[in-house]
Amino acid sequence: MKSPEEVELDAKRAELIVLQNQLVDKELELATRESTLADFRQQYLKTVGVKYSELDYIEAEIAERLAVRSPGDDNAARKAREAREKAVATEAALNDSALVTAQLPTSDELKRLYREAAKKMHPDLADDPEERKRRGAWMARANEAYRRGDEKGLRALLEEWLHSPESVRGEGVPADLVRTIRRIAQVKKRVSDIERQLTEFMSSEIAQLHAKAVAAEKDGRDLLKEMAEAVEAQITQARKRLERITVRP
Repeated sequence: MKSPEEVELDAKRAELIVLQNQLVDKELELATRESTLADFRQQYLKTVGVKYSELDYIEAEIAERLAVRSPGDDNAARKAREAREKAVATEAALNDSALVTAQLPTSDELKRLYREAAKKMHPDLADDPEERKRRGAWMARANEAYRRGDEKGLRALLEEWLHSPESVRGEGVPADLVRTIRRIAQVKKRVSDIERQLTEFMSSEIAQLHAKAVAAEKDGRDLLKEMAEAVEAQITQARKRLERITVRP
């Protein structure tokens, strides 16, 4: 017959399993949305962002030509300086983003492997600081493999984890009960934190634009293409304005 502590431990372990599954689902949702929006952001920059960069440089050239025509106009000089700074900043943002690659995970097997990895490795499943740090490093590797869509790498990581000596732990019922109760509290906090992150994440400008793009696609429209065409029209008008400006010798 089980002791009261053993019965309680069984109940807490069952509760922890439910919470762990919930946590894994939330982690997967967050990672997937991050990948989705990172991928969309790259599409936006390549389709629309480059157009804005071109437009900014034309506007900077216009402002600088106007400043040359009015050498004593401090306001014109300031506008020219600000326009050039904006153009340089836009180009720098594009170059930085070009270094970021993202792949949207679509494989069911990849998602299954990620769930399994999170169930076993997640740092919120440990209460010892050193163990949490160790798990955090493992989970970071799992997240990176997931974002790359690397099934083979994620599977190899799981195998490595399962055969690591640190994965085998245990100190008796009383300690296990306390540890399990603390893990439950940690997992609950992590779930709450992820829900907050998701709310903030999905309220970002890029997330809202992505939602509009998805809605437009359902109507048979390509929102990014439409935006790029609108900026291209502005570029055409800006070039005409630039051509009309004559720099004094």
